[in-house]
Amino acid sequence: MISKNAVFMEKLVAKLGKAATRAISPKLPLLGAALLFTFLAVTLIDVSRSPMTSWDMIAYTALAYEDDAKNKTDLHAKTWATVEENLPNEDLAVLTQGSPYKVRQYEDPEAFYSVLTFYRMKILYVELTSLLGDLTDPVRAQRLICMVFTAMVIGVITYWACREHILGYGPVIVASLLMLGFVPMAKNLSPDMMASFFLLSGMYSYIRGRDLLAAAALLAAFLTRPDNLAFVGVFFVFAAAYGPGRWIMTALFVVCFIVYKFVISGPEYVGAWIHLWFSHIEYVPTLVGFDPDYSVGMHLQIMVNSTIQAVLRETWIVYLFLLSSLFFGFIKIHYLTDRSRILLFAIFASICAKYLIFPHYEERFQFAYLAGMTLIFLMGLHAQRQSETQSGERKEIPLS
Repeated sequence: MISKNAVFMEKLVAKLGKAATRAISPKLPLLGAALLFTFLAVTLIDVSRSPMTSWDMIAYTALAYEDDAKNKTDLHAKTWATVEENLPNEDLAVLTQGSPYKVRQYEDPEAFYSVLTFYRMKILYVELTSLLGDLTDPVRAQRLICMVFTAMVIGVITYWACREHILGYGPVIVASLLMLGFVPMAKNLSPDMMASFFLLSGMYSYIRGRDLLAAAALLAAFLTRPDNLAFVGVFFVFAAAYGPGRWIMTALFVVCFIVYKFVISGPEYVGAWIHLWFSHIEYVPTLVGFDPDYSVGMHLQIMVNSTIQAVLRETWIVYLFLLSSLFFGFIKIHYLTDRSRILLFAIFASICAKYLIFPHYEERFQFAYLAGMTLIFLMGLHAQRQSETQSGERKEIPLS
């Protein structure tokens, strides 16, 4: 038999818990925002103190100089001179030694120029690097771009969370960013953070019914990273099938497709298969005369190897599985608006479609999509909890 003291203590703890919840709940959005901006500050400090050094940064530096260079030899010399000015000797050694590819790229202007075709397609990032490179140099310009868009990504996530009343889930959002490799992506000098900002901006603009703004942002994301055409295409199909934003998203896809066809029609474009081979099978020292035949078996082998790498070295596949399980296990889909549902299904389908075509295993290629899914999940969770709370209050009224 339960003693009176035990019952008293149980009621006391329950009342104290409710009182604490009432006291803390109004402050949760403020605490969530503070946590996000603290996370941003720590990330920016880390980025400024220890930026990552990758070969991609060298390629974008070269493209920033391309219009002013006299020839390939001059472009090669100017690029490596700038890189040597900005990197310590140990980092420079990592980029110029250790493999035939690195040595050849450092020594041979023709081989160096041949691989720039992979990077030339990132039109918006290259143009911004070139523009800012006139004020400083392309390496410093890329560092500035990376830091600015890191702050802008946190800004759009915070704005999204604030408008949808999910800032109280700030710890969950920060934990998700850490799991999805936000900090390494911020330190890597590449177009990924810039593209993520435009993708997240486009996603939320669509949710809010601002279709023209969404289309403009998604077009910018495509021009920053053309592989985002996969998302634009899948998104257009879902919007066309279910209604909201149908015509604007159709126009967006048509524009992106035309631009993409124009880009790949250039004489220097080597094709998606060579890009896939280069990224996943072998860093060949030069692309001059390199033209392997397409192989379905090799494509499947790349996909299997990438999946193993994604599971063992990255977290995005596990994160996608857990998030999908939580979503469909605990969230009733009708708590989401039509636009949120369309966007959610389009994101999930585009992740799968993009991976089948070009199976990159790194998290940075999936970051914006999974961050968007996370925010939609929190929107659904918040709406469901609000509904359940209101239902509980209505049930308690007749009993009082």
